[in-house]
Amino acid sequence: MGDTQYRLTGVVTELYPNDRQNKSFYLRDYSGTTLVYRAEGFLDAAKVGDVVTIVGKRGAYQNNPQMVSGTVEEIKPVTALSLEDFLAKEDAADVYYMITGTIDEIANPTYGNLYLTNGTTRVYVYGCYPGWGATGDNRKFWLETAGIVVGDQLSVIGVRGTHNGTPQLANGIYFSHVSAN
Repeated sequence: MGDTQYRLTGVVTELYPNDRQNKSFYLRDYSGTTLVYRAEGFLDAAKVGDVVTIVGKRGAYQNNPQMVSGTVEEIKPVTALSLEDFLAKEDAADVYYMITGTIDEIANPTYGNLYLTNGTTRVYVYGCYPGWGATGDNRKFWLETAGIVVGDQLSVIGVRGTHNGTPQLANGIYFSHVSAN
C-alpha cells in the first residue's frame, strides 16, 4: 500500500455504519465508490450529499480497497431544496444545491439534459452526469446506461444558472434515483 498520498473528490453518499467515531463515509465520483475510513476533519464538518476532497493513502480491509489515514482538504456544502426554493435562488457558480423531482422529459439523452417536476413546478437540468469529475465521453449517454427514464424520481446536485432568461440547474451530478417501475 505504501506511503503514496492520493487526492479524491466526490459526493458523500452515505456514512459508514460500523464506525462508532463517525469519521468514515462512502465517496462516489463518476468512476465508482470507495470507503474513506476515519478521515480527520470529517466529523461534524460534512454530511451526506456534500462534495468532499480528501487526501490519504490507499489501504484495504479483507481485500476491499479503501482510503485510510485521510484528511479532509475541502468541503463544498450542498443544500437540499424544493424545486420552488431552488428557482428563487440567485445564480452562483460556487453554491451547490440538491433538487429532487420526477423526470417528465429528457431533452437531450446524450448529455442528460432533462426536466424535473413536482407536479406544479418544473426545472430544467442542463446535464446530468454520472458523478463528480466526469468529462468528455464519460458524460455521454449515461442516463440510458443507468436505465433512468421519464417517470423516474431523480435527485441531482448542481449550481443555479440561467440560460436565455430561463433558470436551470447546471452541470448536474447524479445523486440517486427511484425507478417508476
